[in-house]
Formats: sequence, C-alpha cells, structure tokens
Amino acid sequence: MAYDKTVYSLNEVHVQVILPKDFKIICVDSRKKSLQYQNYANAGYFALLKSGSTIPIGNLVINGDVITSADSQPNWLNTYKHTLSTIAIDQYDTPKFIQTSKIEKDEFKYAISGIPIIHNGYHVSIDSIIQEGYFGNECYQTWHSFLGVRGKKLVYVAANIGFYQMVYLLEALGIENGIKLDGGGSFI
Repeated sequence: MAYDKTVYSLNEVHVQVILPKDFKIICVDSRKKSLQYQNYANAGYFALLKSGSTIPIGNLVINGDVITSADSQPNWLNTYKHTLSTIAIDQYDTPKFIQTSKIEKDEFKYAISGIPIIHNGYHVSIDSIIQEGYFGNECYQTWHSFLGVRGKKLVYVAANIGFYQMVYLLEALGIENGIKLDGGGSFI
C-alpha cells in the first residue's frame, strides 16, 4: 500500500507575510529585468499580443479599478467567462479567497486570479484547474510564486517546486486557500 509523502525537506523556498494594507499591485508591460522597482514579484498571468505587448488575463483589480475580469476579457483567452480562483483585498483591508468570473468596480481594492492549489485546506485536482480554463501543465517543476490567505494576512511564497509538492508547502505554512501565480520563465 502506498502512502502520500508527509515530510519534505525544501531548500529553495522564500516566504513573505504581507499585511493587506501594505499589499499593492501595479500593471507593467515591460521585460522583467528592465523594471525600476526594488521589491516586487511578477504575479499575474498574461497573454502575448501580435504587436509584442502583453495583456493581463483573469481577474485583476488595482486601486478599485477593474483592469480585467474573466467575463469581459477577450473571448480568445482560455480563461474567458470561467469562474476563477482569486485573492482579493476588500475596502476594509480584509483578504478574501473568492471564485468568480465577474468583478465590479470598487468591489475590491486589489484582486488577482491564479491557478488554485489549495482550497479550504484541500488539494485542488488537475481537473478543477482545467475547469477554470488553465491547461494544468503550468504546474511543472520550476520556480513558482503563490499567494495565499492565512487568517487576516496574505502570504507570498516563492519556491522551486512541482505540482504534487505545492499543496504540502502551502499547507505547512498554514495557508488554507492559495493560488499559483505566474512562474517559470516569467518568475522573478
């Protein structure tokens, strides 16, 4: 009989606890090594346009303004009209994990969607990831970033990890609801 692995030793893990009042998202269409910011992480998924510029996909809210919502993004995007796992900060600086395809203006201060990894303390299946419009192959072994809710705080995690270890890492950090942000070649 095979049992799930219960102990992991991970060397390449970085964790940052963030108070919701200190959390910010900015939208930048620039190569990651050319940015002028000191402390940042690439977060959201994006699509490449024929012109070479990019557009954010999924749910993205910055300072109360809806940059994109799954229900109103271009219909050629794989997450179009899908219910997406999203981490949001409300007007009272309360972090929330929501699943939605539509976000209204001023509903949240900040919101960003990503691939669900852990929901209510349980591992999210590849089938559930695919139902949100992702392919499932985004979770290969490489550097990934995660955003989760732990109590009244956010936890940002960067780790060189594969899919089957992701949930254990988030669980060990006390995160019951967490999403995977962009990773691989987009990770910084």
